[in-house]
Formats: sequence, structure tokens, C-alpha cells
Amino acid sequence: MMKKSDIFLMCVGIILLIVLLGIRWILFVKILCALFLIGLVLYWKIVPFKDQLFIKYQQPFNFLEIVVRKLLGCLSFIPKLQLGRHLQLDSSFIIYILFFVLILTIF
Repeated sequence: MMKKSDIFLMCVGIILLIVLLGIRWILFVKILCALFLIGLVLYWKIVPFKDQLFIKYQQPFNFLEIVVRKLLGCLSFIPKLQLGRHLQLDSSFIIYILFFVLILTIF
């Protein structure tokens, strides 16, 4: 698990990098959306097999899981789609993916 001080330093470093390089804010938002999109898709594909991960990948996956769970908590009111007897699809993943794709394509 990453310490809060490590996360804070990482955020400060990213902000300083943006200011020093003069990156426009819309480009930064697009980069963040692309990273969130990649993280969501990776989480969606890896979560059924999280018990089989190597130890060196457990920590990054646990961090990604915390971020995704907080994100999914915002859309918890959306019902899951029942695809079969014991098969459900979490539709909030699809909504987030569509949202991030729209941000990447519109701006």
C-alpha cells in the first residue's frame, strides 16, 4: 500500500511538471482520462484472477482497486444488468468508459 506522503509527493511532482513544461490544462485532462480508462479496463479484466497475481503485482493492483472502488461508489445507484442465472454485468463500468472516451474525443 502506498503511503499518503508518497501519493502527495507524486501529485506535487506531476503539478510541478505541468507548470514547468507549460502543458495546457486540456492536454493534462486528456492524459488523466486516458490513464483512468486504461486503469478501468485493466481492472475489469484482472479482477476475476486477482488471486493468481504475482506478489510484485499485488501492490499496484490493490492501489488500482481502491481507486476503482471509490469511483464505482459514485454510481452505485445504477442497477447491474442480469445476463444469466449467475451472471451480472456492472453497468457503471460501461458508463465510466463511455464518459472517458467522450472526454478524449470531444475536447
